[in-house]
Amino acid sequence: LDHLLQTHLADKLRYRRPTGGMAAWVRFRPNYDLAQIAQRAAKKGLYIRNGKDYNYAGISHNGLRIGFASLLPEEMKEAISILSQSI
Repeated sequence: LDHLLQTHLADKLRYRRPTGGMAAWVRFRPNYDLAQIAQRAAKKGLYIRNGKDYNYAGISHNGLRIGFASLLPEEMKEAISILSQSI
């Protein structure tokens, strides 16, 4: 996941490489609307959260968790490719 994010999305989001667990928290740069990205990704078969579930106290994080434990490498590559195309 780390390599895919660096290769395809490094200029569009911020994240920290996870030191454990099964997901990475990513935040898109402010000029990328995650709700619109989620809609475009869904049209390509990738269903992601629109980020609003993670907002609180009126603060938008424009981010989401990307799980990686249950995906095969090819599935993760396809998911990140679709996500990149949806921006």
